[in-house]
Amino acid sequence: MWMTTPDAGRSVWLNAILQQLWPHLNDAICRILRTGVEAQLRRIVSGKAGITDIVFNEIDLGERAPTLAAIKGSDVENAAMLDIDLVWPSQLVARIGVQFFKGRLTTVPIRLDRVTLRAPFRVTFGPLTGRFPLFEALEISMLRAPQLDLNLELIGSSLASHLGVMPVIERGINRALCNLMLAPKALHIDVMDG
Repeated sequence: MWMTTPDAGRSVWLNAILQQLWPHLNDAICRILRTGVEAQLRRIVSGKAGITDIVFNEIDLGERAPTLAAIKGSDVENAAMLDIDLVWPSQLVARIGVQFFKGRLTTVPIRLDRVTLRAPFRVTFGPLTGRFPLFEALEISMLRAPQLDLNLELIGSSLASHLGVMPVIERGINRALCNLMLAPKALHIDVMDG
């Protein structure tokens, strides 16, 4: 966005604040991933490559916060809106349990790490109010599908016995994110009670 939209600004100070808030955001985002993305992923991959269930056994986003590469504010009625070009070479580590049915139920642990995400996001603060924190909710959406690069590896299992699983899970993660947040859909977070 920075190069193609000259009125977008860089925000070193906002990135510094994001890094300070990151331990708390890490916890909150992990809860969202467990509830929203896990359910979407389960729905998407179930029945493919012999998968019957999938669950995040452990997830941590690491110590490195995403970088807001470019940011632009927009005027909209009764809300404040930011378009953000987010870049995140993360330290995310997740252990995913994948369950198969091949005559008997088998759970295979998969390690997900070295995730790199780049996507344009829109964050809308609104509706605006006359009380602090001055807005009732946040809505976060991706303006287009993310560029997502990730590493998946089977833990203590033969890759050959589950060859079709990795691409199914990779595509599933990308689709789950899009199903939750690709505009016009948005992740809605209430900030104030009615």
